[in-house]
Amino acid sequence: MHKSIDLLFTVAFVVGSVLLVALLVRKCSAAVDATKCSLEKRGWKVSSHSLSVPASKRATLLNRERYLDATQRGLSKAAHASTFGTGSELHSRTSADRLRGSDISGEERKHRLHLFKRHRNMD
Repeated sequence: MHKSIDLLFTVAFVVGSVLLVALLVRKCSAAVDATKCSLEKRGWKVSSHSLSVPASKRATLLNRERYLDATQRGLSKAAHASTFGTGSELHSRTSADRLRGSDISGEERKHRLHLFKRHRNMD
């Protein structure tokens, strides 16, 4: 009698485990199908090996133009920020002269020196 109860519990456990796995597979499959339907409503094509996303040419061109504009602005800002003065003034003055600022007021000179020291301490 004792062996038959153990066998009954073992069989019930195995059958219950198989049914639980089957239920989980069914739920996952339903979730995948619902996701596929949702993506297909948006115009995306889903297959077993790939996903195709529609893209309009106009959107691609606008994104490219925005990218090029942003890159050009960034380069322009970097070039502007890297120079002090123009022409012969740029070549004749050293960075120390520019920091001291021979043509600026005492307060501005102190402010620049303070910023320079603070920046050096951050590195």
